[in-house]
Amino acid sequence: MKNTAAPNRSVHPYQQPLAGGLVQIGVGESPWGVVAPLGTAVDPAACRGVNLIVCEPVSGRDSELGLKDDDLDAVPRWLPSARAEVDAALLEIESAYPGAKLVLWPHAAGAISDAPSLRTFLRSRGVAAGGRWRFVYDASALLTPGMLGNAEDHLSRWSEVLLTHPDLAAVVVCEQSPMAVAASESVGMSGAALIQGGALTVPLLRSLGGLDPSVALIVVGEQDGIGLGEQERLLAAAGLW
Repeated sequence: MKNTAAPNRSVHPYQQPLAGGLVQIGVGESPWGVVAPLGTAVDPAACRGVNLIVCEPVSGRDSELGLKDDDLDAVPRWLPSARAEVDAALLEIESAYPGAKLVLWPHAAGAISDAPSLRTFLRSRGVAAGGRWRFVYDASALLTPGMLGNAEDHLSRWSEVLLTHPDLAAVVVCEQSPMAVAASESVGMSGAALIQGGALTVPLLRSLGGLDPSVALIVVGEQDGIGLGEQERLLAAAGLW
């Protein structure tokens, strides 16, 4: 969806899961993208002309994203071997979908789990480096329990290194994205509270100031009873849409 006052900015709702463990981002027959956990087979026709958004499975947790892989328990995600597995899997995706627009959705439970590991990946595989990958910035999915007390500081630092990155494809704007919930040991792990009490919180709005208009926004259809239309109004009031 477009706002005529900001024609280069698009806002896309996170939709209900599709068949086969996929999730659609956007509405209609031409969505912005399709989310697929690593290892999920995707019909090339399903991602023709849209973004193929890839996320790492989450060990030992069921979720609407299908983010569960008990085999991951054998390899802690911080080990170099886990990162090597993910790199190899992403290479396979590049080979399997030669014409697709590839986007990575990092989260704290993955091998690519924070700003340093993401930037390392993009230095060799990002579009700006001659590769094929861009990324989704989801603050609520990157926060770990130990970060919650200083969440605003982390948002500020991330805004400097991630929100200005040339490979940024989209920013998730919601209290707890489905990715954050899936990556959490409990639903209450993420404390970003990006939408709370019917208004976007100051830390996120401050961190998104000056966001390039070509970067898409992803919103969840309803957050704490706040419908999509109201979320769009709040984004417009903040000058983001």
